[in-house]
Amino acid sequence: MTTLTDEGALNLLLMEVGQATNAGALMLRLFANDIVPGRDTALSDFVAASGAIEDAINISRGWRIRVNDVPMLEHDAVKFTFTRPAGKVHGYYMTRGTLLTRCKRFDEPFDILREGDSIEITPRLSISDSKMKG
Repeated sequence: MTTLTDEGALNLLLMEVGQATNAGALMLRLFANDIVPGRDTALSDFVAASGAIEDAINISRGWRIRVNDVPMLEHDAVKFTFTRPAGKVHGYYMTRGTLLTRCKRFDEPFDILREGDSIEITPRLSISDSKMKG
């Protein structure tokens, strides 16, 4: 499960009533530090993974509606390709401007050992229990 942070939940509520002030593209990023993110995690808690062609990928578009047990949005697969060894990548997080919206720790870290290694993620968003599956 990926956690919807308190900051992200507040932003969703403000967006619903048209009062969100932290607009901007929704960006997907990778983190390298060995932390277990939770609802109270802050953007400053993450150490961004380095060595990928792109540090952040815009995922503002490309979402589909999926209705299973819980209604959700699913994004097209996103691939980070590395240009050099980067060590362990422990998870990903989403930002909108300076706002941390969601985060997820991988079950097992990816070990980026060489140029051309990659990580592919299919982000999924839901609001059930303030968590996101993905």
